[in-house]
Amino acid sequence: MSIKIKTKPEILLRSRLEVLHGTVKELTEGFLGDLRSHEDILQTLQKGIVEHQILACITFYYLNSDEELEGKIKVEIDWKRHQASATTEAGKQFSIDRSKSIRDQISSIFSIVLQHTNELKKALGVVEVRVHYRYRSEIERDPEKDAEALRLLGHVKSVAPQKVSSRELTGDSLVKLDYCSRNLRELKISIEHNRPG
Repeated sequence: MSIKIKTKPEILLRSRLEVLHGTVKELTEGFLGDLRSHEDILQTLQKGIVEHQILACITFYYLNSDEELEGKIKVEIDWKRHQASATTEAGKQFSIDRSKSIRDQISSIFSIVLQHTNELKKALGVVEVRVHYRYRSEIERDPEKDAEALRLLGHVKSVAPQKVSSRELTGDSLVKLDYCSRNLRELKISIEHNRPG
């Protein structure tokens, strides 16, 4: 005879910044899947979101075996909206169940978004993911702050705009989706991809 003991989940209070980072981290791991190593990108998220609050946009470019662009995902952070939400009593902290995914506790749609992108990678023959970062606009406009951000995150600025692919995402077969969570309004996800043939 076995006895089942129910234990209450361990609920932690997490700051809005920690929840934002945890959500972006889990989404990033899903968007990358097994197509790219996560370690350096996750370090950039830790430094760029938690430590310095300088990352404004992370873009994932999905390429096929001919290095043609099949889709792109943008994860954008509105830091002004984040700051405004973090100063209200209701927006400062979240109660998070340690045993569950942070992203799913914020919005169940995130799992659907990841399922969609995983199916997309297979249907479009995606074999590579390239990741690009943008800093907050006030940092990018100031050469000294921009250089400091590059140094902090260990990035190298390209001299000329880097072209990801010879093919752009345009035309009648283009699918666009945008999502912003009700619980984390400062986070926006935009997905553009070719319609699988």
